[in-house]
Amino acid sequence: MATKVETNTWDELADSGRGTVNFNEPSFEKQFLAIGYLDHDAIIAQCETKLDKFITINGVTLFLHEYKVEPRDARADGPLWIVTASYRYTVDYFEMSFDNSGAHAKIFQALDHGTYYDLWTGLPWDPAGVTGQIQPDFGGMIGVNNNTVAGVDVPIAHFDFTILIRSKLKSLPSSYVMTVSRLVGCTNDRPLVLNWQGQIYNFDVEELLFKGMPGKQVSNGDLELTMKFSWEESFAASDDLKAGNYTGIVKKGQRYLWIFCEQGIIAGRSVPRPSVGVVNQVFKPDDLSQIGIFGPGLGTAGEFE
Repeated sequence: MATKVETNTWDELADSGRGTVNFNEPSFEKQFLAIGYLDHDAIIAQCETKLDKFITINGVTLFLHEYKVEPRDARADGPLWIVTASYRYTVDYFEMSFDNSGAHAKIFQALDHGTYYDLWTGLPWDPAGVTGQIQPDFGGMIGVNNNTVAGVDVPIAHFDFTILIRSKLKSLPSSYVMTVSRLVGCTNDRPLVLNWQGQIYNFDVEELLFKGMPGKQVSNGDLELTMKFSWEESFAASDDLKAGNYTGIVKKGQRYLWIFCEQGIIAGRSVPRPSVGVVNQVFKPDDLSQIGIFGPGLGTAGEFE
């Protein structure tokens, strides 16, 4: 495990890894043996580089709160230092609210190609065209009318949730708010899980969107943060997501599926019909575990790649 920089060494001690895991104030300590760094400035520089800024213990993300450097007797191979890193995340209050109702979206593609009726002649459609009543097929597009596709508004499955926490400001790293601010508008680049009072929420890669974090610092020094998220399910080839005549479109949760239509002759008329389906990545994936409320999830091992 040793990492050498010239004649310097940095090793985690065998008895490193002591901590308290509870809900309100989990903590963890790591200790390292550093040899060969000539002075205090040199060892501090290595601490800034080598110490993890956050770690995950039992599914809880802890932040580097402080570290201490203690000089010990020098050895033949250079000065000896003991570095103790303390990780904490103090949460005095945690509340989760969610909403999975009321969301609507306009869709232009149906799940099937539909059942057709000839409203002009009142005659049955003749797939063979013997009677001249050739059945049209709009490829599952909804509301086709000459050169337009109107679509229809429908309720959709979605899951928006908000996490409200109050935390001791001094327990967070000084860069916490700015670090989290840079994650707004990003999706999760790795599987994550939120375990809250027996309810387990799993989020596969790019299913979770971080929408922002209004916050305020109250008079007693606590920091109140309201974290907003949105989840959208992913589709693998086996889920039979369909557009036009294509079944099995692969789409990660927050990616956007759109359909390009081109004019085609259907039942003697030139009308738009689905031609190309495109799945685009519109949100940047990033490490949302830095927010500090998620543990590592299991994921699907690249099923949606």
